[in-house]
Amino acid sequence: MSNPNHNYRDELLTPVLESEPMPVPAYSTRALFFTAFFGGAFAIILFSGMNAHHMGRLQKDGWRYALALVFSIGAVGWLVVTSATQSQPAWLADVFGGDSSRALRWGGRLFGLLVWLALWLPHRRYHKAAEIMGAEPRSPWIPALLCVGAAFVLQLAIGLSLRGL
Repeated sequence: MSNPNHNYRDELLTPVLESEPMPVPAYSTRALFFTAFFGGAFAIILFSGMNAHHMGRLQKDGWRYALALVFSIGAVGWLVVTSATQSQPAWLADVFGGDSSRALRWGGRLFGLLVWLALWLPHRRYHKAAEIMGAEPRSPWIPALLCVGAAFVLQLAIGLSLRGL
């Protein structure tokens, strides 16, 4: 007969677990979040795009990044124009006390976090699977800092081009 101490469930799942490839290490959710918080929308678009490339999802998710870029250019442009012309909507002036530089800084951070959430949600299963399988995330320091620097330059270029209008 059968051995009562033998665990058949392990035998049943072993072939499936061994045949699955380990996920390619990607950047951690924490690294993505902090890049969005400190770098804004453009930084997270670049950094999350690099992450999607590592996961082999860039072609599948390319439309999300293009849409996020269009909305980010519009949002940053709107924030720059309203802060330069002191024509902020009443609700925005109330939230930030009429301080346009504060509104620009925190508005950019909040919008960056919204973009992070929109780009992270489709990948959350991948991150969870990588965590469960013990895949060590890539080191995010150099790519994240480069993305934050590139985002700063891009925001500065948009700001300078719009302030001249």
